[in-house]
Formats: sequence, C-alpha cells, structure tokens
Amino acid sequence: LFTSGAREETALLHSAIPYAAAALQQDLGIPLCLMVADPERAATLCDELEQWVQPHVGVVRLPEPDFPYSAPEGVTSEPSLARARLASRLALHDESGPPLVVVASVLAAIGAMQSPGDVAAATIELHRGSIMRPTDLLLDLERMGYERVEFVSQRGQMSGRGGIIDVFSPAADEPCRIEFLGDEVESLRLFDPVSQLSTSGLQRTLLTTTTAGGLSACIIDYLPPETLVVMEDPEALRLRSLRLHAELAEYCETGSGRSAEDEAPSPGTYLEWSDVEDKLCTLRTLGLLPWDSAEAPSGATSLHPAASYVQRLPDLIR
Repeated sequence: LFTSGAREETALLHSAIPYAAAALQQDLGIPLCLMVADPERAATLCDELEQWVQPHVGVVRLPEPDFPYSAPEGVTSEPSLARARLASRLALHDESGPPLVVVASVLAAIGAMQSPGDVAAATIELHRGSIMRPTDLLLDLERMGYERVEFVSQRGQMSGRGGIIDVFSPAADEPCRIEFLGDEVESLRLFDPVSQLSTSGLQRTLLTTTTAGGLSACIIDYLPPETLVVMEDPEALRLRSLRLHAELAEYCETGSGRSAEDEAPSPGTYLEWSDVEDKLCTLRTLGLLPWDSAEAPSGATSLHPAASYVQRLPDLIR
C-alpha cells in the first residue's frame, strides 16, 4: 500500500474497520476514502471514525444524490449543496482545512458529478479592488444555481440591493457581503445570517457552484493521486450498484408510460460500478473481506468476539 496503484485484500472483523481505517490514515499520512454499501452504514462509520482519527483529521461523508430522479430545474436540494461543497473543496485543492477521510456509500459514489476542472472553472474569485459589474455578478450567480431571496440565510442563496450583494457560497461557513463602488469591489465582509450584521472583513472570497451534478465524473476523480481507497466487502458494493441500477431501470420503465400532463421527473445520471472500478486503477486500494468469507486469507488468525456473560456471573466464575 506504499506505492500508487497497489491493490491488496484482507479479512477484518466488522467492528474493527473504523479503528483500522483511522490507523492506516495515521500511519501512511495520506488521504483516505472509505466506500461502503449503504447510506446507513456510511453514517454509522462517520460517527465511529470521528472517535478514532487524530484531532487534526476531518471526517466527511459524501451525501447521496436525489434518487432515482434529480431535483427539478431551478431547485437546489440540501444533498446537492453538500455534494457541491465537498466537490469544490477537493477540486480547488483547499489545503487550509484538516486532512480528510471521505466516507461514501455506493449510491453516493455512482452519482455522476461535474469534472473537477469544470467545478474549479465555475468558481468566482473576488478580492478588494476586483473589477466586475454587480449586475454581471448576479447573472453569473444565477447561472451557477443560486436562489435569489430577500435576505440570505442559507447556503446557495443570494440577494442584491443596489451596490450590495449578499451571497452564501456552499463552500463557505458564513455568508459574504460584497459592497461595490461603481464596478469595483470596495469591501468584503462576513455577516451573521440571523442578525444580518457584519462580523469581520475579508481580503478575498470564493463563490463556488451550488451543484456538482454531471455526466461522467464521480468522487474518485476528485481524490488526490496518493489517496488510499478502502472498500468494505467489494462484492457487496458491486451487488448494491446492480440493485440500484435495476431500481432506476424500473423507474424509467414505469415513467415512460405516463401521459404528457403527468410527466415524471427526469431520472438522475449514475455510473456503472465497472466505471468506478476503472477509475480506481490509478489509486491504491484495500479490499476488506468479511471475516468469515471463504476468500479470506488462509493464514488469518481465528479470532471471535468474546462471549457475553450478562446475567451469567456464576458461569463466568466457573
């Protein structure tokens, strides 16, 4: 696992995976992506990993896209904003934050995304003294999927009042107030979305896209080349992807018989699992087989969870 493209498999007790993943990240000192079958398992592993990783390491879960259909045009859902937030951070190679351990379910992984280059190209960088017409900025933000509101309180929203534009980028922790003097950015300030009062000044800000949806890229394309991808039960991942695509095909078949007046929402775009595996070829991967799997290494130590002696104290003493 110390070289790019390395592929290994081993058997591991289910309960030991969070500790083992955290230890690998610490020992190798590289980014790590943990792929699991179900969203529920991904949420559980995120909580457990946070207890094991070093304090300076961040654990983030890639949210699942809307399934089986995408959100209506002009509507940005919370999962879409969260996917765009993570995509922007990885595409822009943001090193200001902590090292990341990314956890993704199969559905999150096969959900098609824009390429990292497209996400980076769509980002608007502003600093004090930047020259840009306020009306052009509002139009650009609208094309990037921002919702125009009266008062900005959530990510993906914007508002304009004369020479002042408020915007809450998905990649930011707080909204930003941009004040123009003519076509020049005079000031950049963070503000409280509740009180709407300014809190501190900025020298520069990045306004990122509100959606990461695309056609052929996925989270693997965003990972640094030195990333270790840990796959919990690779065969279960493949089978889960097959079931999801079967559900998607059934949905499309059902929707094809609807009338024009009762047209179903358009389905989202999802990669085949074989496409994801092809993208993994350049990264180092570790497959974690079930402990009782017939494919487990023959030299595996025979370890079993300790028997429970709850309300059986006499048996324990004997």
